[in-house]
Amino acid sequence: MINDLEDLDNVKENLDDEAIEKDFTEKTIKIRKKLLRKIWVVFGSSFIIFGSLLFDKYNDFDVVLESSLFRSFLYLTIILSVIALFFSLKNKLKYNESKVYKRYKGFSEALDVLYIIPIFMAVISLSNEFMVSPSFIDGASMEPNYHDGDDILFWHLNTDYEKYDVVILKAPSGDYWIKRVIGLSGDNIILENGIVSVNGIKINQDFLGIEKGSIDESTECRTGDANYCEF
Repeated sequence: MINDLEDLDNVKENLDDEAIEKDFTEKTIKIRKKLLRKIWVVFGSSFIIFGSLLFDKYNDFDVVLESSLFRSFLYLTIILSVIALFFSLKNKLKYNESKVYKRYKGFSEALDVLYIIPIFMAVISLSNEFMVSPSFIDGASMEPNYHDGDDILFWHLNTDYEKYDVVILKAPSGDYWIKRVIGLSGDNIILENGIVSVNGIKINQDFLGIEKGSIDESTECRTGDANYCEF
């Protein structure tokens, strides 16, 4: 009789263990919380990325948004996040089912890799908007300091410029130029027969013509008389 009772208790314990193993509620709730955090990170990062398109005057230098590969991964991550969110809402009360847990786990593991992409893109877009942008040199006009094809980074934090600073400006044509400041407000600049002087002091132009003919051998005016202009 005692042995029968012990066997009955063992069977009951085994049944209880199996019931606990088959109830995925705790696991599902935990992984669902992680999944939802990743989804909101994706949505938040995407909001920053697309928001920068509306306000960022440096969009032309946003390398991640210019990349079709990054954009494709971003759209894929957003689509997957939307599907995962709808699945979460649809199966909100089915935490104890094995298939629901496995689906949550699958979404979470996929986003483990993909949700890094919008975070990275958001960081680059914010940096491009407020601090620094990447670009490259196209042309030889700044040789020998900057050569055609050189990669550069330029800051947006400057508010005051000094003489001989290198700046990037947007030309009326829409192109971007990299140039050196030789005159500030109030200075008098004269170009006469290839000689440039600022406030009566001649500027050294020894760099002209030394780069194997890649830049002009003399400086000329682009308006009116090619040999004389004053600013």
